[in-house]
Amino acid sequence: VASLALGAFNAASGMQPALLARSMQDLPQILGLGPGGNLKSGGFVNAAVFFFILTYQAVRVLPSFPSVLSPLDHLVGLITVAATWHTMQILDGWVKKDSMHRVDSLLVPSYLNLPVALHLLIQGPSWVEQLSMAYPGWPEAFFTANYALAWSLSMVTFLVSMQERKVVSEEMRNFLMLAFPFVVFMLI
Repeated sequence: VASLALGAFNAASGMQPALLARSMQDLPQILGLGPGGNLKSGGFVNAAVFFFILTYQAVRVLPSFPSVLSPLDHLVGLITVAATWHTMQILDGWVKKDSMHRVDSLLVPSYLNLPVALHLLIQGPSWVEQLSMAYPGWPEAFFTANYALAWSLSMVTFLVSMQERKVVSEEMRNFLMLAFPFVVFMLI
């Protein structure tokens, strides 16, 4: 629970007004959408949303998950599909600004989460129950992997916000962002 709270705080720290678009009334700008969209703030929002998505998915498969919250599966599945589309829009915005190559934007990491999102959206609780019965160790393995991914995403937002605040250099941020996934991969 403490780890969840710290991760949520860290993910939400990227949502500070200083790191987001100036006008909080302009939702498309904050989300990084459209010609006037702020891609940095849109990226922070997207990363924070994905932290909560991955955390929900991780906790959802545990036997101790409150069954009263199971109807959220469909909503989280739908939000995940929307957040994946949002990721594609943010990356496409960076391509249009010549800050990223087209091939880089095709490798949207959230695509890898679409099977889980679609199972939650379409099947909901029955999918979790079926896999848990067929593979008794699946809930713990899935929890560990998804939670490690959620924390790595939280660290990415933390590192980007540190660079935005001029606490670390862009080179140090890039090095840490490349090194951190290898650490997470080793943990998984």
